[in-house]
Amino acid sequence: MGTFFQDLKIISNDQEWCKVLDWLFDDLRFSDNIGWSKEKSQKYTIKIKDKKNLSKFENNYFFLPLKKIDYKSLIHSYRKKNFPLIILHKGKDGESKGIIRHIRNGIAHGNAQIIVQESPYIEVTDINKDKQQTAYIYIPLSYIKDFFDYYREIIDINNSQKVKEPLLKTKKKKRK
Repeated sequence: MGTFFQDLKIISNDQEWCKVLDWLFDDLRFSDNIGWSKEKSQKYTIKIKDKKNLSKFENNYFFLPLKKIDYKSLIHSYRKKNFPLIILHKGKDGESKGIIRHIRNGIAHGNAQIIVQESPYIEVTDINKDKQQTAYIYIPLSYIKDFFDYYREIIDINNSQKVKEPLLKTKKKKRK
C-alpha cells in the first residue's frame, strides 16, 4: 500500500487539498447533471494541455492506443530529465477526463507516490483489470491543484446556467 496521504500531509498542511481530493474521488465530477458537456470537456482538455511544459510539442504528452505505448522506454528517458510526463492510452473518457481518472485510480489503488526533489512531484501508474498498464503520469504535485482550479473555472460557468438535477436527492419519509 502506498503512503501518498501520509506524504501529502508531511509536505503540505494546506486545507485546499481536502477539496482537491474530494473532487478527485467524486464519481459525478463530470456528470451532465451539473452541466458538464462535451464542449466543457474540450475546454478542460485545452486548459490542461496549455499547462507550462506539458504538450505534444514538448514530446512529453502522449495519448495513444494501448498497443502503441512502450511505457518502459518512455519513462526511462524522461525520468532522467526530471521533466513532466503524461502517457495515456486512448480510452472512452477522452483526454482530460482520462488524466483525472488515472490520477484518481493511481491514488485509490496505492499506485501513486510523492517524490520530492526540487519540488514535490506525483508519480502515478494505472493498471487495468487485465494487469495492463494504462497510464503513467509524472507531474509536479501542484499541477493537480491547477487541474482542479481549471475545472472550477469551467464549472462556475456551468453553475451560472440552470443545473438539470441536483446532485444529492433526499427522499422525504411518508408518515402513516
